[in-house]
Amino acid sequence: NEIGCLLKSARETSGVSLEEASADFPLRPAILHHIDAGNMGCFKDIFELKAYIRESSKSIGRAPV
Repeated sequence: NEIGCLLKSARETSGVSLEEASADFPLRPAILHHIDAGNMGCFKDIFELKAYIRESSKSIGRAPV
C-alpha cells in the first residue's frame, strides 16, 4: 500500500494523469489504479506486480524503492 501511495503522490505532483502514464507505457489505466489504491491482490504474482510498479515509476521519473 505504501508504494502505491508514494507513486500516486509523485504522479499527481508531477501532473501526470493515469491516462497519460498508461499512454507512455503498455499499462492499462486500471492496472495503475490498482497500484495507486494498494490493491495488490489483483495481480497474478509478485513478479508481475514488480514489473508493473517498475513501469509505473518510470512514467513519473521515479525509481522504485
